[in-house]
Amino acid sequence: MSCLLSLSLLSLAIPTVYSACECGYIDSFNRAWRETIESEFTATTNFNAAPLNSQWSVQTWSGGGGPIPRIHTAENVMPYNGALGMKVSAYSDPSRTQPIRVSEIATFRNDILFGSFRSVYAAPDVPGICVGFFTYTSGTAELDVEILTADGPATIWYTAQPPSDGSSFKKVISGLNNRAFHEHRIDWVSGTSEFFIDKVRQQTIVKNVPNVGATVLFNAWSNGDPQWSGGPPTQDAIATVRNIRMYFNSTSFSHDAFINRCNAAGGSGKASTVCRVDAADYVPGKGNSAAATTTTKPPVTTTTTKTITTTKTATPPQPTSNPSLGPCNDANFGAWA
Repeated sequence: MSCLLSLSLLSLAIPTVYSACECGYIDSFNRAWRETIESEFTATTNFNAAPLNSQWSVQTWSGGGGPIPRIHTAENVMPYNGALGMKVSAYSDPSRTQPIRVSEIATFRNDILFGSFRSVYAAPDVPGICVGFFTYTSGTAELDVEILTADGPATIWYTAQPPSDGSSFKKVISGLNNRAFHEHRIDWVSGTSEFFIDKVRQQTIVKNVPNVGATVLFNAWSNGDPQWSGGPPTQDAIATVRNIRMYFNSTSFSHDAFINRCNAAGGSGKASTVCRVDAADYVPGKGNSAAATTTTKPPVTTTTTKTITTTKTATPPQPTSNPSLGPCNDANFGAWA
């Protein structure tokens, strides 16, 4: 079951990129993404409100179905323990007619098409809510990472909506404590979605994978459904989000426009224009600190290609083979996603 909503958001045509990364964001599988949204909600030990205000829309809609109605409130998106708190309020109405107060944020953009989406967060140790991190276009074009706190700390759900055999998986992961902070990650390419925890792949789904522009959301909610969220909770339940980092392509920024931007910045041979986001020296918003020592290479062109050969390693695992990632490859580095 998904965490659904109705959105009417403006698709922004301005590419999101830092001045140091004009030639792309290279992930652990050597895929180059054109744009980024990096939301660091924790600044040292204090809550950083700036990315919430500039990059996300705090949702305030009501409904969603289920035994008990729910209402998304801005008050339930708040600073919490030096990070972003996403709260489901304690519920005490014996008639179960009053709405449950829940929380949700969504990117302003709804043109995101393929990418690598990561968030470091912890679910609350309170049964009866769903914590969701997901892409969304419609009920039949949605990729979900969901924690049902009633399931216990070792269980997580991965789904490509609508749920069916081969598109929805309940995973019990040995040693996982989802009440602690972990990086949850969705890699979405044409025909394939892969799901990771702390860089280790947990699930691959090739059924019902969307191929249309989407919004990315994070929410915490309950509707009292005993078959899904459970609850509602009788005490406040707050998911804690340290960051959300996304590297992606969009329907608003073409491959040709990307190549032109890269070449105008000096090409991929200029070390500062290429950002390797899974390298140890990568700093969100700034790039790689070792970029100055990178060997210079010629500018990006669209006329040369290179076949990328991968080998399996334990951490991180290599992606499922996906021929549809071509034909946009660059001879200098990476496979253009």
